[in-house]
Amino acid sequence: MTLTLASLMSTQVLDVLEPHINASICFPTEESEWSAVRVAFYELAGMPNVLGAIDCTHVQLRSPKGRQYIYTNRHLSQSTNVQVVCDANLKIMSVVAGYPGGCHDSFILSQSSLFDKFEAGEMPDGWLLGDGGYGCYSWLLTPLSQPDSPAEHSYNHAHKATRNVIERCFGVLKSRFRCLDKSAGLLLYSPSKITEGIGAHHSANSPIVPVVAGVTLPKVVAWVGMMEPQIPSQDAVSYLASWNM
Repeated sequence: MTLTLASLMSTQVLDVLEPHINASICFPTEESEWSAVRVAFYELAGMPNVLGAIDCTHVQLRSPKGRQYIYTNRHLSQSTNVQVVCDANLKIMSVVAGYPGGCHDSFILSQSSLFDKFEAGEMPDGWLLGDGGYGCYSWLLTPLSQPDSPAEHSYNHAHKATRNVIERCFGVLKSRFRCLDKSAGLLLYSPSKITEGIGAHHSANSPIVPVVAGVTLPKVVAWVGMMEPQIPSQDAVSYLASWNM
């Protein structure tokens, strides 16, 4: 297959998928659906009230001429930085694409409508989980940089085990769409094409768990630190083992 034919076919496939993106990549609309999201995260490592895991991933590309410096990331390669929020089952619920690789993750979040919705109180009670590159908001929990007590160490462990789903999500996404992974070379299309390449994942049903209202970060640390050790499911054992690969 020639590159021209592959490009034409890819464009046609993306044109078919694009009208369905907003229906497939979206946050829950019913409280029962949000409860299912919370319980799925809770079952991973005991973190309560988690609404999603957030992170950014870089997609290598051939930057537009004369604008290479904008797309140069910290690894000195050209890319676009894509923000994604997923649930515990790797279903993508939010995508913010189009920012050059030189933009920091926290900046992309601050410029997104997702940030505005959380700040305005338009999202359900709960938190997103992010890595240490993000600021800590009342609705976004990050790891403690210098954990001291056993409870704080337990919090960091539970946070890492729970937030790991977004790393797995990126792995699945880039293995499914090889053009998004640097191992396949540079993306030869315009940066705007990247948003069309983000596919929708299937959601899974989960039992409902009550919302834990009015819980602050210190309470979460204490809660996770005092809990009895969780017996992980087989899926949890599998992906936790992958950390050491």
